[in-house]
Amino acid sequence: MASPKSAFIYFPTATFVSRSCLLRFLLLLSRHRISPHKSGSDVTDSEDHAPAIHTQVSIWVLLKKLEFLFFAIWLCFLVTMIFPVYTQVILSVRPEDMSPRMFKLDVFIPIGFMLWNLGDLSGGVVCR
Repeated sequence: MASPKSAFIYFPTATFVSRSCLLRFLLLLSRHRISPHKSGSDVTDSEDHAPAIHTQVSIWVLLKKLEFLFFAIWLCFLVTMIFPVYTQVILSVRPEDMSPRMFKLDVFIPIGFMLWNLGDLSGGVVCR
């Protein structure tokens, strides 16, 4: 079984990654001279310094217009969130006592998560 130490290491690492992403996002906003606390009328376009025009659209209007795109994003999110439940159930078909270290339970499952995350990351990068 996994040690409690590995769970303890996971949460500070996830916290560090989340905080570094937030700091980098705020740095990106400052480079574009857009403050996250400004209202829509205070935001200016960086090229011609003209005020930007913002209108509000109801979420239901957007849902009607983007019905298929919304469904595709929802389905992708659903598959992504269901995957970890089944990853822990997938076991190597090799016998535990004769298999190399990579196919033992404490390494095989994290490798499955890593491959899933690499595929998810590369798919997101390719789409952008």
